[in-house]
Amino acid sequence: MNHTFSADLSANFALALSTAVGLLAVFVQSVRGEGLPPQPPARHMEAFRVAPVFGDGMVLPRDTAVPVWGWGPAGLKVKVSIAGQGREATIAADGTWQVRLAPMKAAKNLEMKVTGAGAITFKRVAIADVKPLLDSVRKGLVDPRATAETVALFHNLKLYSKRNMLVGQQDPDVTYADQKGETDIKRTTGSDPAVWGSDFMHITHAGNTGKGWFHEQELRIIGLASAAYDKGMVNIFCWHFQEPYAEKTFYAKDMDKEARGKAFRSLLPGGEKHEWYKGKLRKVADVVGNIKGSNGTLSPVIFRPFHEFDGSWFWWGKDYCSSKEFQDCWRFTVTYLRDDLKVRNLLYAFSPDCGFNSEREYLERYSGDAYVDVVGFDDYSDFENNRVAAAAKKLSIISDYAKKHGKLAALTEAGYRNKEVPRNLYTGTYGAALADPSLEIAFMMFWRQGKQGKSEYFVPVPGCDTADDFLQFANGPRPLFLSGLKNVYSVPASRPLAAE
Repeated sequence: MNHTFSADLSANFALALSTAVGLLAVFVQSVRGEGLPPQPPARHMEAFRVAPVFGDGMVLPRDTAVPVWGWGPAGLKVKVSIAGQGREATIAADGTWQVRLAPMKAAKNLEMKVTGAGAITFKRVAIADVKPLLDSVRKGLVDPRATAETVALFHNLKLYSKRNMLVGQQDPDVTYADQKGETDIKRTTGSDPAVWGSDFMHITHAGNTGKGWFHEQELRIIGLASAAYDKGMVNIFCWHFQEPYAEKTFYAKDMDKEARGKAFRSLLPGGEKHEWYKGKLRKVADVVGNIKGSNGTLSPVIFRPFHEFDGSWFWWGKDYCSSKEFQDCWRFTVTYLRDDLKVRNLLYAFSPDCGFNSEREYLERYSGDAYVDVVGFDDYSDFENNRVAAAAKKLSIISDYAKKHGKLAALTEAGYRNKEVPRNLYTGTYGAALADPSLEIAFMMFWRQGKQGKSEYFVPVPGCDTADDFLQFANGPRPLFLSGLKNVYSVPASRPLAAE
């Protein structure tokens, strides 16, 4: 929607990708903002279970310490047994547990037994070299030479989506009461978001000349995204892209008719602003090449350019280019970043608004599976107008497509704006739309928090009318926050591939 801004993939591979790099630290901040009472921590996944990356027929990497983790009631003892060894842990207060198995030699037809509140047994477990399986997943991505961490992220999200959905927010450092130190999601649930949203808007702005305020924003965004990666979050970037002539707005209504009619077409090869556009993409490439963890590895980034393109509020909207022109520009964008600029840490997300009602309508401007990793959509109006069934249908459309085509599905933006907010907003709208257990939705993103006094927030703060409902939503069977997300970037080898 139109935003208001203020400046068999093989089950055998499942476990292999979740090992070797080790557990990424959970985000902990010591400074709590003042003025809002803290909520009790959310207890995620109270039912005893093992993370969905584990299953029958899986392969554990040989000669590697293997983490095994899951959820359950706090205080419960858990034991994991395989190949003559047993490792124990106690479930923490946040409902999570993890053990680390000692390295094992090659073997096959093993059983792994996990006991806690009952027993869970995985059969036909093998200990083997996992690199061939990693390579098979890479071949299904837009970039078959993607970094190992990017491949791991895709595959782990695919597996998580079978039971869970990561919950994130755009610019989580922006808080409702302008408090510092913690995100509003953490203030309310006890855990940070699992997905950290950023924007290339200021980074590619004409005012970013390598100094001054816009450059400071670039450095700040790189720092926040790098810290999010270190903490185990998933990075996603949208792009509120200034139009190529006056470079003052991304809203079509603020442009004259002539500029609206030619702006998007000018980006295409041979177009008046094609070289200008390539320069902006070089800036994007430079920034994603500088988002790194403390171990020196590049953070994978989910990139969703030209979002809500089926509307008419942005200059890249459907009224200002044909389907073919949009597809051609999308293909150029991907191939230039991937093939010319050698960017290896991007997953590409296709995210229209919610105006479709069938797969055919959803794919009207789709450039093909070879150019898209994530199929998603943004939805405000269905939730704001109590069209829960319509939102559920659209979620089913993208979930079904993702299953059939080996993609990730996502609710890439959601929110409820400038209205009296119902007390059951989160369970009665979002939760209800996501209730079908057959859905495989990798993540959902709430929009950037508004400021106090504007009656515009997208996640509740402690003490507000919907905080209890948000906690109920957070404690449901599907949502997953940072405290429950582990090892999402783990791979058999934490170094660049030889082919790169």
